Amino acid sequence: MDSVHYREKAQQCRRLAKDVTARDVVERLVALAEEYEAEAEAADATPEPTQD
Repeated sequence: MDSVHYREKAQQCRRLAKDVTARDVVERLVALAEEYEAEAEAADATPEPTQD
């Protein structure tokens, strides 16, 4: 997956967290958003394979 996909998922988690009242669910959604952001950063740092 590319970094754009991970960032979209992170934003989705944050939007959902704003609509949820259960604290444990909010915490999990925020944690997932942070994990997706980390994946996006890793995807950005990984060079794309070149096709010869």
